[in-house]
Amino acid sequence: AQLRRPEFRIASVIVFSDAPNAPRPAISEERIVERFNFRREALSTPERRSFVTLTVADRAAADRIAAALRAGQSPQAVAEANNIEAVPYTDQPRSAVADPAVATAVFGLQPDAVSAPIQARIGFTVAKLTSVTPGQEATLESVRDAVVQELQLEDARARVFERVEAYERARSEGKTLDQAIQEVGARIVQLPPFTRDGRLPDGQPLNAPPQILQNAYSLAEGAESEVVDAGEGQYFVVRLDEITPAALPALAEVREPLAE
Repeated sequence: AQLRRPEFRIASVIVFSDAPNAPRPAISEERIVERFNFRREALSTPERRSFVTLTVADRAAADRIAAALRAGQSPQAVAEANNIEAVPYTDQPRSAVADPAVATAVFGLQPDAVSAPIQARIGFTVAKLTSVTPGQEATLESVRDAVVQELQLEDARARVFERVEAYERARSEGKTLDQAIQEVGARIVQLPPFTRDGRLPDGQPLNAPPQILQNAYSLAEGAESEVVDAGEGQYFVVRLDEITPAALPALAEVREPLAE
């Protein structure tokens, strides 16, 4: 049982993506500017603030906490005196502050200032601002490469989808697999022999999506799968080329190690 070789299968994968060394089409300046204007806010670095909050159940206690902080007591000392916890926030953008009322108050403070009691979602919160990291608005030149890469990726995915549609149309018209591949500009990648669990003959793992293994071991020899959506804009077809059944090796192949 230990000597028995597992079944191996050899498959070809029809890939619809661009070849790795294929040149990427240029992106027009008009599209770059349009995308930058659309994504300007997301591409900019928001202002970030560090602060400490102390939350109590009633307004009177919050007033006392605010007064103590303004008098110079540390948030930790005030928290201990009131048997509550001082919650620190470090370099948080406004969007990361869960309570809108607290976010509005904190992002309206000057450095080292203490807020008035804030009617929070739960109780009353007092915030002490400790530092401000200014935001930086994106410029076209500072994010040009990122915008171009984003557009090129979108275009590449669009080309893949067009090839998939053209392939399925060609196959529905009765064209052979090879004819459809040539017509749409897809590529064939032949895989080395692998087992059901994705191992090569030397025991190393095959670097391939699990959908390839699943399809290869569900097909008859010579058959091909439907188009498989692998996610992230990747599609492929598996053709099973050869099956090597599981078998015991010949005695001559293993006589020496067995003798040892």
